[in-house]
Amino acid sequence: MTVRTARLARLGRDHGELLWAPFLYAAVVAVLYRQVWSGDVGFGWDTIETYWADLAYLSDQLFHGEWPLWNPYGRGGYPFHADPQAGLYYPVNWLFAVAGGVMGGVGWWTIQIKMLAHHVLAGLMMHAYIRSRGLPRTAAVVASVAWVCSAPMMVHKASGVLWPMVWIPLIWLCCDRMVARPSWRRGCALAFALYLAGSAGSPPGLFYTLIAAALYGGYRVIARLLHVARGPSDRRWPEARKLALALAVATVVTLALMAIIVVPGLILKDHSVRSHLGPRWALSVPLAVKGGLIGLVQPFAGDSQVYCGITVAMLVLCAVVMRPLRDGGAAIFFFLAAAFFLLLAFGDSTPLLPWLVEHGPGFRLFRIANRYKLPFAAIYSAAAGFGAAALIDQGHRLGKKRLAAVAVAMVILGLVAIIVWRADIAGPKTLPGAQSIIVAVIAAALVIGAVLRRPRASAILVAAMALVIAWEVPHFRSPRGPIMERHPPDDEAEILAGLDGISDRWRVYDEFVLEQRAGPRLGIRELRGYPSGDPLDLATYKHVRDTVRKHPDLLAELNVRYLLHGRHHRNGVRKNTIKGMPPAAAFRRIDGRRYEVRDPAPLIAWYGGAVIEKRWQDQLATMASFPGADHIRRKAVIDPATAATLGSERLAILGRSSPPPSVAGTLASYGADGVALDIDAPGPGLVVLNEVMYPGWRVTVDGDQRPPLSANYLLRAVWVGPGHHHITWTFAPQHYRWWLALWLAALVLCAAALLPLRRRAKSAAVAPADSDEIAEHAQRVDAG
Repeated sequence: MTVRTARLARLGRDHGELLWAPFLYAAVVAVLYRQVWSGDVGFGWDTIETYWADLAYLSDQLFHGEWPLWNPYGRGGYPFHADPQAGLYYPVNWLFAVAGGVMGGVGWWTIQIKMLAHHVLAGLMMHAYIRSRGLPRTAAVVASVAWVCSAPMMVHKASGVLWPMVWIPLIWLCCDRMVARPSWRRGCALAFALYLAGSAGSPPGLFYTLIAAALYGGYRVIARLLHVARGPSDRRWPEARKLALALAVATVVTLALMAIIVVPGLILKDHSVRSHLGPRWALSVPLAVKGGLIGLVQPFAGDSQVYCGITVAMLVLCAVVMRPLRDGGAAIFFFLAAAFFLLLAFGDSTPLLPWLVEHGPGFRLFRIANRYKLPFAAIYSAAAGFGAAALIDQGHRLGKKRLAAVAVAMVILGLVAIIVWRADIAGPKTLPGAQSIIVAVIAAALVIGAVLRRPRASAILVAAMALVIAWEVPHFRSPRGPIMERHPPDDEAEILAGLDGISDRWRVYDEFVLEQRAGPRLGIRELRGYPSGDPLDLATYKHVRDTVRKHPDLLAELNVRYLLHGRHHRNGVRKNTIKGMPPAAAFRRIDGRRYEVRDPAPLIAWYGGAVIEKRWQDQLATMASFPGADHIRRKAVIDPATAATLGSERLAILGRSSPPPSVAGTLASYGADGVALDIDAPGPGLVVLNEVMYPGWRVTVDGDQRPPLSANYLLRAVWVGPGHHHITWTFAPQHYRWWLALWLAALVLCAAALLPLRRRAKSAAVAPADSDEIAEHAQRVDAG
């Protein structure tokens, strides 16, 4: 053997897993969601209705050298930096945003590949974790395939709630390393893993991830402290102190990384529709207890959305009965943690989640109780990996634990048969019922064969289990589902052709003629007339949308010049909230889907008069009555808070009975985070910019700072005197520079901590996490 051949052989032996594992899970995901590759159908739902637009806007801004804090194109404008769903601080998003910019824009395929990539990441992270525990490669493959192909993953395949959760195994891995050898560097590694989950873009997904991380972290810390307590007394305090220091570093660095996401997000929550939700929100749409339990082993008689496979169920119980105390009791922990999340998914059918909603921080913020099945699937799959390792690493003697594994296989096989028989599956479901029994027979045969055979043969049989898992769950629970949708329409450019000035002077009001969030994707100023379900929509925006249904004339006061009103672009059904045809007095028909507002308010307008209204309903109703019979706008609408800021002298000017007509201004520049304009004011009054008001907007008049005001319910305004004025609006959220500096410093610290760790990785791609696991791993290697 030549030196070069020897080096290649050693490289393949030491690092080959880093090469074949990504290809393996990419192949599994590609086959599982092969329908995407047809080109016409792909991940729908929020993927194209929300995530696509966010990524497209981020890509466009980054490609032009801007760090976007505000998005002026969608929903009348909203704080892009404060919406966690946008993923502004997510490193994976940066990769796809830059790639999209290089390719000329984030298209349909970019967001599809991003969704697929997160499924691949889930498999890779689970593989890395199982291998880090010193378990065999085959066990890692079983756990990873079980998670990627689980029904919870397929049900939520098009939801960003998965993105934070794909990092759960990495958090576990970093937690193991930090607990085994505490140091500030490993504390930073754990903090960065948590940051990846926290920046991924889904607050519910992050919440589930934090619960899974906290449970695992508590289990590992307690196990480590018990291990130290059994050691020499003179090492107990130093070990405990090092662990406490590492935990403190992890906590502080995580907070530094997450502050820039959490603080603006909490401010946005207080201005959103979510600020008024009650505890029933968190208990909605639970799993049925009976259906959920049966669905673990029989998808047709029970609830198929929790189905992870009959084979996986056998492996989980094998882990518990064959090696309950090995690996630091990991099998018992994962079994109990999976049961905990399954109980949460049952909602108010058990007392656990209602109690946590009332007393636990964060539990009342997130809807749909059955989503707790997602962390359940991750933990359940990890337990299956330990069960696969138990079958591979068993001894040669036919002891009680091996007999217990045989009993587990037979019991689940019998349970499946009884459920199918008792469910009386008839007619077209006869074949699926019989198929599930056949799968149970195959799984039981593989488990029993692995128990009774030699270790090498057991590994082959366990590998066969991975193939069965990859087939059985997608077979019984289709990965396509109702949220695989057709490609968005190709005629958006045709619809928008001839609509002048919609990028910086006028708005479009879309009633689902275009794909959702066309504004950020196409760079047009738009409002949408359909409820989108965005969890952090501004309450003011929702009020406007609800009012327009009854008062379409309100659109004119919101700078809307064009109304898109017709059949739903994808399914052909009318989804319009403005019922019937738009009123001819206010709208001129262009064609079957496009209407022009006859008298839209300009982007910039000076008003010499104002009406004070307290209730938001009255403010919008008054706006809808503008202009009056003479078709001349003379007044703005202000609330009592703005009136108090103006003072009595200015209110007296605005309160005159016959104010002069409004005067339009001119636009100097229009950008994401700033607008400059000019106005020739005939007298003192309010200059209203037809853009959404939100905390963080600052305004200067002729270079002098002025207090920003709110007018016309949700728009920006500033007081000016007579004469020509140059006004600049700039979005600069309070304390944002401090949060940004803290975030950058924490990123630099994490980079400095992680770089030396790479140099320490010598031969193995993965390594056990504890000294006792190192000994176990060595024994396995010595045993061949």
